[in-house]
Amino acid sequence: MLAQLMNDPKATATARAMAAEKLLDRGFGKAPQTNTIVAAPTRCARDLTDDELAAIILGDALVSPQALPSPELVPAEEPSSEPA
Repeated sequence: MLAQLMNDPKATATARAMAAEKLLDRGFGKAPQTNTIVAAPTRCARDLTDDELAAIILGDALVSPQALPSPELVPAEEPSSEPA
């Protein structure tokens, strides 16, 4: 059927080309298609630092811990001696 269509002079050029392509795919096998995926190595959550976990929670999973601001230390308020 495909060979007949490929050799049919009344068929459109597109139909003939598609028939030839299908025959080649069947006869010689379709060319392999490769996909390249670059994935970061996975780490267990217990192996992550607090800064890395915070970045993931905030949606900045691709930010390195060095890019995160260092936490500011806020002095604790001293209890007031005045009655409430």
